[in-house]
This record gives sequence, structure tokens and C-alpha cells, in this order.
Amino acid sequence: MKPYPLLTKNFIEFFIKKDLSEKVLLELGSGLSTIFWAKYFKKVYTYESDPNWVKVLEKKIPKNVEIFKVKDRSIFEDFKFVTQIKNSDYVIIDNDSAPIPRIDYAKFITLHKKEESQIILDNGTWQPTTYKFLQENFFCQDFPGTNINKQITVTSLFFERKTEKYDYIHYLK
Repeated sequence: MKPYPLLTKNFIEFFIKKDLSEKVLLELGSGLSTIFWAKYFKKVYTYESDPNWVKVLEKKIPKNVEIFKVKDRSIFEDFKFVTQIKNSDYVIIDNDSAPIPRIDYAKFITLHKKEESQIILDNGTWQPTTYKFLQENFFCQDFPGTNINKQITVTSLFFERKTEKYDYIHYLK
């Protein structure tokens, strides 16, 4: 079986039509998706908390991928992690919620990402707190559908940051 992300199929079909060849991806939650994304991105930084997945992937990842182990919340004090957030064009939040919940990653990324980078949240319907937080702060395009495991879910792409100015003008119309 070829590596394929567990994101919704319609999101992946939409997303890989973009020219990602000069883009950088930061992936929170590694897996076969990491190998898949390596074919499309110039550079992939991937973070994983399951040591077994790290061992499996270390043997299979291409040269444009760097994998990092997540042990605990000390990642939020890691200068390299913050620098990678600032330099990434896309951030996928698709990690197991232990040891760090997705909402914590979403808040940290929102503080440190470059303005034009975009956030991808998988399983927003299963992560309502994280989805709501991101939706309150960014415009969003949802991709409801099924993944390769035939699970019904949604993958969401969060892009331009919402501002008070926009909300106020929008409210007046």
C-alpha cells in the first residue's frame, strides 16, 4: 500500500494540485502521511510523540524530511521548533492528543507562525475546541468527506487571519 494521509480525500485532491515544490511543511503527528508529503514539499519537519512510529519512519523518510520526537510540553521552549513554525508555509495539526492536546499546538502556532502561512486541522469534528479556536481567528475552508479508512470526517484549511476591522465592517453591512 502506498503511503497516503488520513486526511479527507477531497482535501488531498484539492491540496496536491497546488505547486508545493518550494514550500515548507510542519507536520504535527507523523505517519505514512510524512512519506506522502515528502514527494510534494521542498522540506518537511515532522513531530511525533509515539517512539515506535519514530523508529519506523527514521528508516523510511527521504532526505527532505526531518523527524523530531515530542516528549512533553518542553517543545514549546525549543528554539528550533519556534523557528520551524516561523519558516513553514503550512502546518498540519494531526497529532495524537497525548502528550500535547491539539488546542495547545493551535494556540502556540497562532502566536508564532508567519502571517501568510496556513494551518490544516484534521478531524475538526472530533476536535471541537481546537476547531472553534481556529475558526474564531482565521477564515476557513472545510473539506468534509471520507478518508482512506472510510471514516467520515472533515479536514479544514485555515488561512487569512480575521481582524477586528473586518468583523466590524462585516457587521455593518
